[in-house]
Amino acid sequence: KNGNDISAVTLSDLDGDKEDEALVFYRNKADETLDKKLHINILAKKNGKWRSVYDRAADGEDIDRVEICRLGSLEKTEIIVGYILPEISEKAFYIYSFSDDELEVSFENEPYSLFTAADLDRDGQTELLSVSSQSVSKIASAVVYSPGKEGTYKSSSIALDESYVGYKNIGLSKQENGTYIYLD
Repeated sequence: KNGNDISAVTLSDLDGDKEDEALVFYRNKADETLDKKLHINILAKKNGKWRSVYDRAADGEDIDRVEICRLGSLEKTEIIVGYILPEISEKAFYIYSFSDDELEVSFENEPYSLFTAADLDRDGQTELLSVSSQSVSKIASAVVYSPGKEGTYKSSSIALDESYVGYKNIGLSKQENGTYIYLD
């Protein structure tokens, strides 16, 4: 629904093998016996033909946004998926990595209003910025996440004004003395 890539199919090198895989989100509405839940499927070229190499139920019912990038000093590509959670009118992001035809969850169920991946501190590595308005499960805050070499995520946060009911956009402006973050 949001972000730079709003297609249900995204081509990217997900496992670092210098070949693109296809990340696909789908619902199987044709078969009445299936649960009709949102699924994540990954396809890879095997012997010149696209084949499904991984498939599972997604961690949410609808997709808000997807970003594919390398976070911090990790040597792997991360798939950041923001899900819309209709039963509680919130969104939560999950961070996945794909290798050896398996999708692993490295960070899960973190509530957010907006997120973006960018080199915020200008060190050549990408961080994840998450902004949350006040909700049932989260206080209003801006949090920067960065994985360490061991794969655990470090975070730094600041409280935001609780009176704002939501955020529409994150703007970043890189200046000589740092990156300025603007919230609409």
